[in-house]
Amino acid sequence: MALVKAKELKGAQVRAFFEDKKLLSFDADGTLAEPGKDILPQLAEVLRHLVDYYFMLILSARDFRNLESRVIRALEPDLYEIGERILIGTQQGGRLWAKHGERWQVVNEVVMPPTLVEAAQQLLVKAAKNMGVEVRQGTQLFREFGAQLTFAPLGVDASAVEKAGFDPTGKKRLQIIEEFKRLAAGVEGQVGAKLAGLELRPGGRSSIDVSLKGINKAYGLQKALEFWGLEPRHAVHFGDEFTELGNDYPVYKAGFDCVWVRGPEETLGVLQELGSLHGGNL
Repeated sequence: MALVKAKELKGAQVRAFFEDKKLLSFDADGTLAEPGKDILPQLAEVLRHLVDYYFMLILSARDFRNLESRVIRALEPDLYEIGERILIGTQQGGRLWAKHGERWQVVNEVVMPPTLVEAAQQLLVKAAKNMGVEVRQGTQLFREFGAQLTFAPLGVDASAVEKAGFDPTGKKRLQIIEEFKRLAAGVEGQVGAKLAGLELRPGGRSSIDVSLKGINKAYGLQKALEFWGLEPRHAVHFGDEFTELGNDYPVYKAGFDCVWVRGPEETLGVLQELGSLHGGNL
């Protein structure tokens, strides 16, 4: 496995790194698009070119509707013709979508039980308050995405400025996560055991992502490989969060080759280099 920074991939390095690759996997926010923004038009163009040569997987903590409006529609109308070469992994890969005809359908799904969702929500709010973190009651604090729960102490509709200033170092959310684990250890019975087995990571700029153990981007990528009958060596994952607490880190830890980008522009640069190897002038 290799973790390569995008700025290091130029010319001959691109050819060597992608020599036996058949699947390009992408994180969405921070990799294909700025958080909450649409994909860059130039990036959509190069993806439309490269899908003739590679299978593609787009992974995100967000729901399908969000990705459809910000990313997927920019790939149309070509997407209707090559839909079987692209998979969408929402809930960090816990739900996998494939195009059949003119409709997207779920081909693999993991769901967090409602009782566990409710217990986790209560414990997250308590953990945040115990750490002295403001929790904006009266606003929507959670988003549920099947296999994943997202907790936003400021509210899911807080402004971009508020989110950026909430916890720039991640320290505040790490404290909430540790307090959650402490509280979960004190819950008895099956619910307590399931709470203790949840995986929590800082997500975005101000939220915490909660998922069932093992349900992460590495899981989604493995399911995509199985869907297309490929091997792990055939895949490369592009992402912007490869620190140990980042949501792309599980992909690297699972042994996949990865490209670390610092934003959509760096993703575009590498893909343009790759496209030039396939006759593209992008």
